[in-house]
Amino acid sequence: MIDYTYFYKEELPIDGSSFETEYNVFISAYNSSERVRFVYEKSQATNKTWLVFPEYNYSDEELPTNEPYYICTGNTEADQIIGFFESSGLVNEIENSKISIDITGFMRPQLAFILMYLYEKKVKKIDLIYSEPMKYKKKENTQFSFGDVTHVKQVCGFESSPNNDTSQDVLIVGSGYDHNLIKSVCNHKEHAKVIQVLGFPSLRPDMYQENILKASIAANELGDDAMYNPRFAPANDPFVTASVLSQIVKECNDKNMITNLYLSPLSTKIQTIGFVLFFIYELKGKSSSLIFPFFDKYEQETSEGLHKIWKYTIEFP
Repeated sequence: MIDYTYFYKEELPIDGSSFETEYNVFISAYNSSERVRFVYEKSQATNKTWLVFPEYNYSDEELPTNEPYYICTGNTEADQIIGFFESSGLVNEIENSKISIDITGFMRPQLAFILMYLYEKKVKKIDLIYSEPMKYKKKENTQFSFGDVTHVKQVCGFESSPNNDTSQDVLIVGSGYDHNLIKSVCNHKEHAKVIQVLGFPSLRPDMYQENILKASIAANELGDDAMYNPRFAPANDPFVTASVLSQIVKECNDKNMITNLYLSPLSTKIQTIGFVLFFIYELKGKSSSLIFPFFDKYEQETSEGLHKIWKYTIEFP
């Protein structure tokens, strides 16, 4: 097992005109959240760029007017992210660049892939910024995505060749508010043993209860053991999340060696980072994959206010 406790996180000040650290590259996913705009304006970098993802469905009139942006195109998260780095001219410079990414507006597959991409490009350290909301607009009824799930597949960069023996397959689901996503993933791997990871402590006290209410709608798909005996990892700490995942997998292997392992981060963006770190450090090259339910559209704004801003310093092996 890897000791993830040496990774560093800190709370950034909300007051003041700008953050102290200056970067070569700062990237943020463009959406309508007040907190995303706030972090963009406070961040200092030589190269600042908005990534405009098609899933947010912005019209040309809604795009930034006085700030650089890149409209992500392509059929996959890999196409979108690689296209940006190649078109920006950064692809040959990023290994030695000081990089910061505001992950708040990212979709989880794109977030996972950009981290894997930077790892593969031999970037050793990056800072990830996340701004916590005061609340979600519709509480437990908040929808982050809308429309039907089109398919469940492996996230680009996190694929593996399956083991033909599926008798001890395990699916670890980081459950969030979108119960339809939980149902889709569990149905896609209905033969696997499901283990549910819930965000606790949550970002805000009421969010844990909201999360439980939504996850319970998928109780039939999760199964009794996953529903009533969940595991817990802090919603705002990717490093503890990675440690919890590592412990879960060790416990499973100690009982019966896992044949295929599937990870599905459907909760907070911060927990998604934990899933990615665990995969890169401990699962790469094994019969393991990151899977996600894909759909066409995301809500442009789901939250109100700004509670805290966190910086997570990621170091790749």
